[in-house]
Amino acid sequence: MWYGIRIMNTSKLIQALRQRFNPERGDFKIFIVTLSIIVAVFACGIIFNIMPAITAVLLAILFVATWIFAGVAVFRSLIAASVCFSLVLFIAQSYCDLPSDLHVADESLMSLFAFGLMYAGALFLSSLWKELFGDKSKKKKGSVSILKEIYGGKAPWTILILYAASLGLFLLQLVQVISPIVYGLCVY
Repeated sequence: MWYGIRIMNTSKLIQALRQRFNPERGDFKIFIVTLSIIVAVFACGIIFNIMPAITAVLLAILFVATWIFAGVAVFRSLIAASVCFSLVLFIAQSYCDLPSDLHVADESLMSLFAFGLMYAGALFLSSLWKELFGDKSKKKKGSVSILKEIYGGKAPWTILILYAASLGLFLLQLVQVISPIVYGLCVY
């Protein structure tokens, strides 16, 4: 006795159920359903013990997959804008390396640098938009439309939110790396 409840072993439980649901009376279907429910409850008890670990592993795999997918989109877009950014950065660094008495066009360099950064940023965002939503002129599908196609035309919001978070993470890291380079120029 444990708190007034008597625990039976499995064979006694099956015998009690068999007496309650007599196969001769046609209650065998009810017996099978009841037995299945009991087995399912015991199986769920075991599954619920290991389910958090399985869920964590599946979520980690899902996050890594969306992170890689987002990284490909960001770096493809970065390739398009990197030529413009590299040229503007090279011009600015070359000007900053000149002796101080030759710095006669600081305002011109600032406006040229600002325009170059805006142009490189626009190229990057345009290319990122095409990577995400596709390019209709080239009939190229974007990442979001591929995800919708995989899920039968429905938007998989959980994956899209993870994808957006991964994109944000990559863009934040990109800004953190580029900011010291830009602020280290003599223009600012």
